[in-house]
Amino acid sequence: FIQSVLESPARARGDLRKSEEEVRGATEANPVEYLNLLRKYRDVSDWDRVISLAADAPSAVASSPEVLQLLALALNRRGEPGDRDRAIALMEQLVAETGGDGETFGILGRIFKDRYERAKLEDDMGSAAENLARALQHYRAGFEKNPKDYYSGINVVNLLLQQDTDAARAELATVVPPVRTAVRAQREDGPLDFWELAADLQLAVVARDWTAAEEASQLVAAQAPSAWMLESSLRELIAVGQTLTAPDDRRQFSQILAV
Repeated sequence: FIQSVLESPARARGDLRKSEEEVRGATEANPVEYLNLLRKYRDVSDWDRVISLAADAPSAVASSPEVLQLLALALNRRGEPGDRDRAIALMEQLVAETGGDGETFGILGRIFKDRYERAKLEDDMGSAAENLARALQHYRAGFEKNPKDYYSGINVVNLLLQQDTDAARAELATVVPPVRTAVRAQREDGPLDFWELAADLQLAVVARDWTAAEEASQLVAAQAPSAWMLESSLRELIAVGQTLTAPDDRRQFSQILAV
């Protein structure tokens, strides 16, 4: 599907609308078809369609955890007034009803991380500190729920780096090894994809494992599917590098950037 979007965006979106008409017009709702369609709209970042389709789905479909998670993700990414508050309420209700899973806590972590970054831009340091704490709380919970999913774990690492406190550094020492293990465990299912390689690189730099960092940097540069993906991973890497203070670490990091 993603390949068809890249090759012929107008046709791919036309096919999506046709699929939506079929899903909406079915005599009996098919939860699998609804989910597949929502995921496809998510993959092309059509947040309005995700929100509209989720809102109009039959109650049995609309109340499923997967649909609620996609809806919360779309609300956060669209970011219109009230969207993020609604997304938080949906995920907190899901946690209250089910105990939450890694995906639910990861979405909550992302919402508060976005709020933290916006507050920093606005120089609202009180709000930034509060949202950073809540983002960390949810990302920690997400990684605890599913230690095999590195997404929440690497966000814990990146946010702890921004705290720059003794407590944060102590926590980093305990959280980095299991997150690295989670990333590398993905190799059991085949070669790491670009984002997994980028995560592996970031974690190697945090751990000052320069041999692994050099290997990962070469793979990242070789496998970057597009310029924007490479630029995005580079921004994250530079943010990690800015936390390095030892001259030798800075020298090693400069060599990694030069790869």
